[in-house]
Amino acid sequence: MPYEPPIIEPDRTTLASMLKARGYTTACVGKWHLGHLYPAKAGVAGPYTSDEQEIDFERPLEGGPTRLGFDTFFGTAGCSTSDAPTASSTTTGRWASRAFRLRKR
Repeated sequence: MPYEPPIIEPDRTTLASMLKARGYTTACVGKWHLGHLYPAKAGVAGPYTSDEQEIDFERPLEGGPTRLGFDTFFGTAGCSTSDAPTASSTTTGRWASRAFRLRKR
């Protein structure tokens, strides 16, 4: 699985940020293939890394959808329908259920 940095600059206007500015609550549900900032383990040069061996998976990812205007993100940074350990025939159903619950808020 590639661990790419974000390809959208944090100050760039997105549809989500425009809607949020108008008072809408926004959510991103599903796959996010536009990169994240992956926190580096202690002792690694720099705060972020793209090297899987250097990523501190105990810390939250940064630079994703919630940094670009979405209030909530429920999904995956990779392809959960093919990459272990989350590959499952129920993934889409769980995402749909979460999206409907968010919509009711």
